[in-house]
Amino acid sequence: MLKMHHIIMISLIVGFSLIIIGFINILLAVIFMLISDLIWLIFIWRYKDFEISMIEITNSYVILSSVYVFILSSLIRVPSIIFFLFPLEKASIFILSSGLLIVEGQQLEKFGFSLVKLDIQLVLGFLWGFFIAVLPTIMYFLLMFLYAGTVILIKVDIIYFLITFPFYLAVGLGEEALFRAYIERRAVITMGYKKGIIWAAILFGLWHAYWHMLPFDFFNMLFHVFFSFMFGILFGIIYENTNSMIIIILIHAIWDTVVSVTTFPVVTMTEISMYILSMIISFVMIFLASIFLSKKIGKMI
Repeated sequence: MLKMHHIIMISLIVGFSLIIIGFINILLAVIFMLISDLIWLIFIWRYKDFEISMIEITNSYVILSSVYVFILSSLIRVPSIIFFLFPLEKASIFILSSGLLIVEGQQLEKFGFSLVKLDIQLVLGFLWGFFIAVLPTIMYFLLMFLYAGTVILIKVDIIYFLITFPFYLAVGLGEEALFRAYIERRAVITMGYKKGIIWAAILFGLWHAYWHMLPFDFFNMLFHVFFSFMFGILFGIIYENTNSMIIIILIHAIWDTVVSVTTFPVVTMTEISMYILSMIISFVMIFLASIFLSKKIGKMI
């Protein structure tokens, strides 16, 4: 049986380990950012005028720089998933992405890093996040009841939600800074709204393929990539219309947390069919609602 001094010792070890991981993340981010800055300066040195706007930078530059930063970020993500079964790159990719925007002379406020009307952004982020995260579960419950007359027992671990939410908040912070603020917004500026969102969504989908490398699982990898690609488009639409990193970070974090703490039976063919149907219906509703609401909300903030 654990005694109080054992609990204190375990807490200290866990806390110290998290601090070490945080420092490693920051160190890697700074190193990769310096490497990126150096390559950026070498590239930009060819121009007579150092003050180059995003409009003057070509599509090829945006694509190459996006792939380059994606690979740098993967150098942290892949080993951590393989050896620790845990993504440890969140702080790194946030510092790397925001740092590169600063190096490029961008104003972070224009990329959604703004605390203006913070209270509104927080409320909208939480409400929107729970709407997106909870709707598929509610739809599955209703379909099973209407079609099969079965009441599905859905288990939600509230304690686990409170414990894991801070981690998924870090996930949202890092991934949205990389894929939305750095990759997508620059691509939208040079390629256009639709192409920019799709380009970022493709990389966002590939980002989630790493989970199925060892052991290699092609079917689950393909499903995860496609599912993440669709979410990349959804997050991209919301981000571009609201220009709020806070809202999209909260939506991302709440979705990941709710999915991780919610369990319900999907065993029989009826349950599987209703689950797939509920996801399709929910996604259509979420996309339509998000397109409409994001435009309205964008005017508010």
